[in-house]
Amino acid sequence: MCVASLGPAAGIIGASYAGCDRVGVVALFTVGMATMGAYYPGTRVNALDLSPNYAGTLMAIVNTIGALSGVATPYVIGILIPNVSSL
Repeated sequence: MCVASLGPAAGIIGASYAGCDRVGVVALFTVGMATMGAYYPGTRVNALDLSPNYAGTLMAIVNTIGALSGVATPYVIGILIPNVSSL
């Protein structure tokens, strides 16, 4: 998992330093997301390793927490940056 997560991390970090080079940013994000193919299966199988009998319930709890962070993020950003007009 540690080695597999280096590809996506390098792609995202590289894209953040690419500046306004659109082609470079798209290429780095594409490479980063392509390497998620080695990372993602490892995260999905962890529930089976931790608790084979309750893997479905464990995955439901983990995915709910992940989804709630996506729902809460716009609200938190709106609180942190209240004086920004819509883009």
